[in-house]
Amino acid sequence: MIAENPAKTLTDPSLSLEEFEQLAAPLIHGRPLLSWQSVGRFLDAEPGPVNWLFRDLIEGGIVGAVVARGGTGKSFLLNQLAAAAATGRAFGPFVPEKPSRVLLLAGEDPESILHRRIRATVHGMGLLSGPQASANDAFLRENFAAVSLLGESRVLIAKGATGNPETTAVFAWLSASLENLGKAGKPVDLLLIDPLSRFFGLNENDNADATAWISALEALAKKHGLTVIFAHHVAKGAGKDGSDLSGRGASAIGDGCRFVLSLNDIDPKDLKTYGIPYEDRYRFVCMRTPKFNYVPRSGKDVFFRRGEGGILEPFQIDAGIRTRQAEKLVGIMVEEGKPATQRDLLKGSAWKAARQEMKEEFPTLPLRADLPLILTCAVENGLLERKESTEKNLNGLPTYVYRFPGATADTADKRRKNDGQDTLSAVEPDFLNQPGEPISTADTADNAIKAGRSRRTNGGKKTLSALKQAPEAKTERRTISGGQTALSGSSVSALKPASRKGL
Repeated sequence: MIAENPAKTLTDPSLSLEEFEQLAAPLIHGRPLLSWQSVGRFLDAEPGPVNWLFRDLIEGGIVGAVVARGGTGKSFLLNQLAAAAATGRAFGPFVPEKPSRVLLLAGEDPESILHRRIRATVHGMGLLSGPQASANDAFLRENFAAVSLLGESRVLIAKGATGNPETTAVFAWLSASLENLGKAGKPVDLLLIDPLSRFFGLNENDNADATAWISALEALAKKHGLTVIFAHHVAKGAGKDGSDLSGRGASAIGDGCRFVLSLNDIDPKDLKTYGIPYEDRYRFVCMRTPKFNYVPRSGKDVFFRRGEGGILEPFQIDAGIRTRQAEKLVGIMVEEGKPATQRDLLKGSAWKAARQEMKEEFPTLPLRADLPLILTCAVENGLLERKESTEKNLNGLPTYVYRFPGATADTADKRRKNDGQDTLSAVEPDFLNQPGEPISTADTADNAIKAGRSRRTNGGKKTLSALKQAPEAKTERRTISGGQTALSGSSVSALKPASRKGL
């Protein structure tokens, strides 16, 4: 058969895909089709630069998927990827290499829904405001096309007359359309298909059918030099146990893709870890990377917060966690009424219960590694002062004492030397108020709350809020050596919480 067509052979580099398939067809069931292509061509030259669609994340010219349960946000993610790629503007971890041309095929949303979602997308991402608004507007109009195919024939692959998977007339129409768009202007760089189920006429649970689907999309990618990303649903109950979401049906769907992104509601354990109220759980979406073939898989989840209209807003979920940890620690120190060094907090027996309380509040907190950051945050927010002690550590380096604003360094050192006592010493009020001023329990609570120190409700111990509500205790001033003012009587017992066991 090849000999009858001397103009071109299978090794001719100018062969189109259709010509290659036509020439190769008679050999599929005959002897193996193989021509010797030495790796010398790889050894003799450096590989060209990577054609990134999204820098260091998704290469151009491959097939990938976004999988999620219905209503999680996969359609919005595709819309936002399209807007980012079209304008060249970063969207969370997706940083376009350059502005690209994008075609979105919506298979289950009518034109009216597509209209509302795309407007919500571009406005929610801030693309039409600020100094780049006019440039972004021009890029969107030139580079982003979206078509609703709801109610129209849109199946790209189905069973043929022989019962085997075959591409359809719609597939041929799409391929011809991509070719014409390229000839009329710039070629399409990114094809988005939403979702697989509306374009797939085969059995989702059959691996052979799933492989045929991926192969058809790869043929489009290769012929037209574009990247294909399709949305796909997951099986009922997938991801509830924290496992990766790999897509509904045959495993060959995910196996054939070069990358898979999964979206899921935030894990309940993350709510507590990051201090998010349970009733806000549906406001957050977690993106994971179950599969990446050409770049390392990220070990860190990416979080989005649902914004106005349903768009996904990149959200640094741990950005506020350090402040919450600092406020919690300072709240404990307020109850203890004493300063501490970093070593005290990590190893001191008097702070054992405090360490346990921090772990209960933040279960995944690596206290040894993160305590310096927590203390620094407390200092930067004005909740603590960092003063150099007169003592040195074992390496001869300075030791720093963390204390409440208003105390003197000498007083802090004196209190540390008495660390472990169950009662307040005469100098302790220095850490709660300025020397020489009478204070009350209500005043102390007010000052602590205004400083942003966290309230505690555990174990029946007196809390700052309880102290705030308590009637003002009578205070008695007396002078000790050094001219400092201390409390006695009822004010001391009211300020000091119940003794911690194990301290």
